[in-house]
Amino acid sequence: MSRPLLGALLIEGGVLAILFGALWYWLTLQDEGPRCLGGCASSLLQEYQMDYASSTVLAVVGFIAAGVGTWLLTRSDYPPKD
Repeated sequence: MSRPLLGALLIEGGVLAILFGALWYWLTLQDEGPRCLGGCASSLLQEYQMDYASSTVLAVVGFIAAGVGTWLLTRSDYPPKD
């Protein structure tokens, strides 16, 4: 696989992972409010905490993938080809 293609795919996948992670986090946050007004069971709170952690990890992995993809697209060839 060529370096530009791999870089572009990593950037696209990274951006999609960031968007999906942010959406997942936001939807979990919206779901928690009405259900836990009077207090939530500890198992439900653990589920919310797992969702928050998972969506954050997904977004961070997306940032890393997009960064690596950008690096692949912007680095120059060494040694230069004549």
